[in-house]
Amino acid sequence: MDRELSVTLTQANDACSVALDILRNKNDYNEAHLEPMKNDLIDIQTDYKSILALMYTHATTLGIAFKPPSTPAGAIRPLKDLSTDISNLVGCVQCLRAGAHGKTLHREATWRAQEIIEAVHALLQTFLASKWDESPKQDKTYLMRIGALHSAIDFAKKDLSMDNTAAILSSWKSHSNTLADALAECEELQEESRRDSDGTIWGKRMTNDIAFVLLMCAVQLRLIALIRLVSVLHQRVGARHIVASLPNTVLDSILETSDAIGSAVDDLVSSLYAPQDLLAIKGELDGLEGAVASLQKLLNSSWEDELSQSMAAVSLERTDDASPSKDRAWLIMCFQQIKQSIDAIR
Repeated sequence: MDRELSVTLTQANDACSVALDILRNKNDYNEAHLEPMKNDLIDIQTDYKSILALMYTHATTLGIAFKPPSTPAGAIRPLKDLSTDISNLVGCVQCLRAGAHGKTLHREATWRAQEIIEAVHALLQTFLASKWDESPKQDKTYLMRIGALHSAIDFAKKDLSMDNTAAILSSWKSHSNTLADALAECEELQEESRRDSDGTIWGKRMTNDIAFVLLMCAVQLRLIALIRLVSVLHQRVGARHIVASLPNTVLDSILETSDAIGSAVDDLVSSLYAPQDLLAIKGELDGLEGAVASLQKLLNSSWEDELSQSMAAVSLERTDDASPSKDRAWLIMCFQQIKQSIDAIR
């Protein structure tokens, strides 16, 4: 491999390593010590997507330069450009402040930048490991790496959230899907337990355990009702209470409770697999109860101010059921039913 090309590849590879180290350790610095913001969110996102477009073009040019018969001299410029792009992308991400623009959007932009730079890193390592001068036609791995990089860039440009509220709603939808999957899994486990109680499986092998099987069937039925309630509550909050009028700090905290609820439900369903332990199930119920209580506390504390104002601006196309008073009453009732369901299972 040409010496200048080898040096440039190594420098670009090192730039990726440094950039990834910065992005992975962004929590190590205090935003209070950073310079005041000079650009608004729209400007930052425009720069972000423009940098990604440049990276796409430079990666394509690099791939063409390495296409047999390779032209080392033609690869040096796009490699240097990619190094610059990576530095600019990290700088753009650093302009997004968790405090000013929202922690969820900040985390999303950071994660997408990491994914793209990791794809560049993998591409460059493929070039460094290949003996292009000896057998340029034998290794086509770089084509797959470029394709992966292009896909990561396209995904980030298309799906990067416009603001913190949109980023939270995107994550909220993912959490709702997690709850739906957990409900389906619990229903499947209950069906298996029902067959066991009918004597098709355990009834033949472990007749003495039939009482426990019947008990687990009853527990699972109640858990299905509980998870369904939690899922409905989660969907309602996402549809009517994740509003841009709330401070980013409040929205980010609400999303954290959503994540905690999803994890608690997953753990609860996992505890239903053999060997079942009622004490373990109770422990997971405690975790779910705590997560739901945290969500209720956040909603209650924000209701009188920003939330009540935002609900007053609900579209006229909605029914009276969407009014603040009725919506709050519905939430209170749902939280109470969840608490009662948990107590009944205990």
